[in-house]
Amino acid sequence: MKTAWRLAGPELKSASTLSQWRHHSSPLPYFPVAGKTFHSWKTIDASPNAVEFDILVEPRKHTRYGSWVFSGEVIRSHSHWIVNRLYTTAEMNPVRGSRHEIGTADFSAPGAAGAVTTGHGRLGKIWLLAIVGILGLALLFPIAFGITSLVKGRVRRSGTDRALPPLPQKR
Repeated sequence: MKTAWRLAGPELKSASTLSQWRHHSSPLPYFPVAGKTFHSWKTIDASPNAVEFDILVEPRKHTRYGSWVFSGEVIRSHSHWIVNRLYTTAEMNPVRGSRHEIGTADFSAPGAAGAVTTGHGRLGKIWLLAIVGILGLALLFPIAFGITSLVKGRVRRSGTDRALPPLPQKR
């Protein structure tokens, strides 16, 4: 655990202590990894001081786990790299009696899992005209109100207003 604590970045250490990590209370999920080398990396973003990545990890044989996908970030700390964050993004556990796997893409909107979609939008041009019309009315209303106020003010100042007739006399 000391090695894991030493290689952990500020985000992983922020809510726990080395003592908690020793008692299996770290923010990292337990996973029985098969092997010590990994070939299924995907770099999401890279800069001189940080790398965000996804990694597919296979479990040891004869465990109840399927493959997992982790997302993480490593950052440069002085002359070495440390793991700043690591979290599970998909658990591909086979469904009983099937080869189908369940992951986050199964529960997202169509096309959200990085699939390239082609075609036209679902809304027609008439909807665009309706939206432009509503926005146009929202802009024209204050302008029309201002013009009406100016015209009424000019009519009052032009002398067309007359004095009221005298009140009737009491008998």
